[in-house]
Amino acid sequence: MTIYSLFTFSGGLVSLLLGITVLFKKRSLSCNKSFVLMCLSICLWLFSYTVCYSTSSEKLAVNLARVACTAVVFVGTTFYHFIVSFLKVEKERKFVWLAYILSFIQLPIFLFTNYFISGVYRYFWGYYSKAGLFHPFFLIFFFSLCIRGLYLLLQAFLSQKKEMNPYRFNQIKYVFYASNVIVLGSIDFIPKYGIEIFPFGFFFILLYMLITAYAIIRYQLMDVRLAVTKGGLFSIIYAFVISVPFMLGYKFAYWSQALWLMALLATGGPYVYIGLQRKAEERLLKEQRRYQGTLKQAAVGMTRIRQLRKLL
Repeated sequence: MTIYSLFTFSGGLVSLLLGITVLFKKRSLSCNKSFVLMCLSICLWLFSYTVCYSTSSEKLAVNLARVACTAVVFVGTTFYHFIVSFLKVEKERKFVWLAYILSFIQLPIFLFTNYFISGVYRYFWGYYSKAGLFHPFFLIFFFSLCIRGLYLLLQAFLSQKKEMNPYRFNQIKYVFYASNVIVLGSIDFIPKYGIEIFPFGFFFILLYMLITAYAIIRYQLMDVRLAVTKGGLFSIIYAFVISVPFMLGYKFAYWSQALWLMALLATGGPYVYIGLQRKAEERLLKEQRRYQGTLKQAAVGMTRIRQLRKLL
């Protein structure tokens, strides 16, 4: 395993754990099921590229690149499915089924022909998929689903803003801003066309998933700024815990010391995250907590009033 494959392996592992966590939280909800399917698709995509970056066999890399790109087909479909389920837009259900049918039609074309994936490139990080002649048609399908999903979220966001339903408005705002992050992951398509840019789009997709998973699990959504801050803190600490030991082992060949360092950082990482999270919450929720203190004082004062007219 190389330092580059470590990123995709860690991302696939986080995706798998998020999917399992959400699966056991209100599993009967349709939006939960679609989110779990998206996690599994992302997990398959990243794990496949993990081997591609590590292997020296071009034949194995080609086969796994096809599997990875097939999984990406279902990332777009499950993303759209999740938004439709979350917003409960029943009239879109038939388009969700159509998206799945088209995804399954593309599956054998990706796996067994050269029309979408014609081979692999050999880049500095390892093997990476090469776009075939008809790959741009897949991009049209993929981005159509993403744009449609974002449009539905924006439409719901604006309508709820007018209706002034704070609970539902905060929910939609939370998912809408998180969903805009996932668009940045499309940078991964660029290397498929021969441009040697490391595909770090998985970072944005994982950040989106962390924010959205938190929303699903809690379902009482906090302010978007706090969600983004939590996701950012988690990503920074997780990247530090993983990358520093492997840089030590990869660059200086101190693999035994790197393992001990990883164990040490992995043990202390959660405590650092909890401490930084509390400080972030105190800063971002300072105003809300001031309101809570005022309401608490008012409630205590009301219990001391014995006259109904004065209380009213």
